[in-house]
Amino acid sequence: MHLHAPTIMTLMSGIALLSVIALGLEWRRSRLPALGWWALGYSLLVGSLALMLLLKDAQNFLALGVGSMLALAVYAVMLHGCRVHVERRPSLWLFLPPLTWFLLWCLHWQPMTLAESFAERRAFFSAAVALYCLGTVPLFWSRRNGLQAERWLAIAFGGHAVVYCIRLIASLNGGAVNEPAMDDGLLIAQMFEGTLFTVVSAALFLSLAREMTERRLAAASQTDFLTGVDNRHAFFDKAGALLARASPPAALAVLDLDHFKAINDRHGHAFGDEVLKLFARIVAADLAPGELLARTGGEEFALLLSGQTPVEAADRLRLLGQRFSQASTLVLQVDPPATFSAGLVAANRATELESLLQIADTGLYRAKHLGRNRVEIMAGIEPHRLLARPDGDDPATRRPEAANAA
Repeated sequence: MHLHAPTIMTLMSGIALLSVIALGLEWRRSRLPALGWWALGYSLLVGSLALMLLLKDAQNFLALGVGSMLALAVYAVMLHGCRVHVERRPSLWLFLPPLTWFLLWCLHWQPMTLAESFAERRAFFSAAVALYCLGTVPLFWSRRNGLQAERWLAIAFGGHAVVYCIRLIASLNGGAVNEPAMDDGLLIAQMFEGTLFTVVSAALFLSLAREMTERRLAAASQTDFLTGVDNRHAFFDKAGALLARASPPAALAVLDLDHFKAINDRHGHAFGDEVLKLFARIVAADLAPGELLARTGGEEFALLLSGQTPVEAADRLRLLGQRFSQASTLVLQVDPPATFSAGLVAANRATELESLLQIADTGLYRAKHLGRNRVEIMAGIEPHRLLARPDGDDPATRRPEAANAA
């Protein structure tokens, strides 16, 4: 079967249109901002190819001037979308090459014959596309977040850049003087590569979006919806691994807000939610790498501190308690100021996490029994002693109203 450029351009425009639809539908589902930019990029590709196909015989201002400008804008918009994806600052300089092309076409190339301007046009276009693709590669390749599609996108854009670098070298070396015919073998090969790149890049963008959506859903399943910190399930997943890797000392704490039921009764549950969020923000802001905070239920939180003995951790918790009390008064006008109690234990990889939490929980109830707004450090306790609270309060037999009164 004999192929010529218009046939391949028609195929590429159809693929680009399908890519627009697929990316648009994925954007409606996931609302990832980068998807909108990538869909716009393929829309510009459809427009560029349509102009060149409809006006291929005229070889006029719109086909070569505006059509080629749109083709360059495709890569500018795609690179912008990639920067949005990796949370880089937007740059208007990305759109300079399409505008430069249009100005050069109006002032320099349009009055020339097509043969005279072809080598210069191809050199400029090839250089611009190669730079766009090379600018995309490090955005994806340098990422270390486990998204496989990012690595493959870096490879795809890198390969596309190599093709346009070869085109640039051929243009600068005078490898082509005249406009190629529509059935020229080199042109057909280049357009095949462009069609393949369109298919592969669109598929990888979709794959990347789905990977991100899955990761976002997984993160949501391990995040407390109210405070934004980890939930109990996430704490057990992460804390065990951190303790296995961490070198001592380390400390595990169980924290509980004092008189939280009274705050809810006096100010309402919405206000109580704000107190919980304020507490989580203050503690989370103090965390170092390798430390964990999780809301384990109600007004109770678990905290894993690395590189600190229980005594050092207790001093740190007392400072956090002062900050929380001051902030509750200044920010939320809580009167009397909100406080918390905590139980602390030295954490180590030899003791099961559940047992460590039970020991720290025993310290928490001791702190409550001794007057609240304090930190109690616990030494190792035999497992059978964990069944009884120091104040005789067993969490398995507590009435709901008694639990809330804590």
